[in-house]
Amino acid sequence: TQGGGVAGRNEGLIQNATNRAGSIQVVNQYAGGIAGSNRGLLAGCTFHGTVRGADSIGGLVGINESSGQIVNCTFSGAVTGEYYAGGIAGQNYGAVIQCRNSGSINTTEVDAELDLDAINREQLNAAENVPVCTDIGGVAGYSSGIIQSCTNSGSVGYDHVGYNIGGIVGRQSGYLDGCANS
Repeated sequence: TQGGGVAGRNEGLIQNATNRAGSIQVVNQYAGGIAGSNRGLLAGCTFHGTVRGADSIGGLVGINESSGQIVNCTFSGAVTGEYYAGGIAGQNYGAVIQCRNSGSINTTEVDAELDLDAINREQLNAAENVPVCTDIGGVAGYSSGIIQSCTNSGSVGYDHVGYNIGGIVGRQSGYLDGCANS
């Protein structure tokens, strides 16, 4: 399932789109205030509202693919997700540049349930099956791409709940430069 305030999936250009007081909620994965997933360019976009889901939940984009670019965009409001939740992108494999988040990310307790019937032995130790929040960040929940010159002024995380919680990014293996968290 993919949900977005402007597009479920963006593969082209979305420029200067503004969505205020919106609400996006998906049952499974890839939800964002602008797009569920992005393979193109988002430039100068703004979303103010709430985004809720389980996996890959972002204030603007659920998952920013390797060809995706998010430039000079802003989020304010609230994001709630179980895995990979961020103010700009839940997961980032592309580039997030000069973006700003002032929204709250997972600041209320998330009720994540573990379904033992749906797990086989090989999946038992996978992070996605742990019934707590993982990879939560003010800009991105997880990033192996580029995050540059971004700021976060929103609250991130709920007391004593979750793993890999960060003001800019929860977990990253990519390039992070010139960002500020306050």
